[in-house]
Amino acid sequence: MIEIGKVVQAREEVRDKAKRDMQKARSLSKQAILLGHQNKFNEAKRLIEKARKIISRLNDASKKYPKIIYGGLFDAALQEYSEANIFLTLIQESRFVAPEEIGVPSVDYILGLGDVVGEYRRLALDFLRE
Repeated sequence: MIEIGKVVQAREEVRDKAKRDMQKARSLSKQAILLGHQNKFNEAKRLIEKARKIISRLNDASKKYPKIIYGGLFDAALQEYSEANIFLTLIQESRFVAPEEIGVPSVDYILGLGDVVGEYRRLALDFLRE
């Protein structure tokens, strides 16, 4: 029974850390988008890189704990990360970054791409206000 308790406790710790990491990656990606709107691209890239490292760690953890990692929050983090990468690359390089370039599944990439439309709407409104 003690062994079972240790296994359950270890899984809970992994789940809690994964949840915090997913929220952090999503938050960093959102902040990067906001910095992109402010033309603070170096800061935005720094945050995207932090998010990339977190997502990479989560991908590694998913090999051992797939049920914990793929519980919904990871998709939200990947979508926000995709959106930030697509948006910033479009603004800076006038091109679309590919899902393979940023290491995200196609579905999360497409959902992030759909959200980029809203960011461009916001850019247009900002330009009109100036």
